[in-house]
Amino acid sequence: MKCVYFIPYAAGEKCMFDDLVEEIKKLSDEEIKLIPLDLSGLGARRREKLYDSIEEGADDIIEQIKLTHTEGDE
Repeated sequence: MKCVYFIPYAAGEKCMFDDLVEEIKKLSDEEIKLIPLDLSGLGARRREKLYDSIEEGADDIIEQIKLTHTEGDE
């Protein structure tokens, strides 16, 4: 299965992709897993501390993607 990840801009939240995700699901014939991500300190993760560096943010996004793949494989 193909996965498409949506990463919000610095102050954005994953909910900003809700309409887009729904439209893609309607239009796509392929089985695609659409996965909006939240950044630390925003949205569903607002209680977590903000990143201290771009590297920390990138590492966090990579970990979220790895977790999503692991959960999908079960």
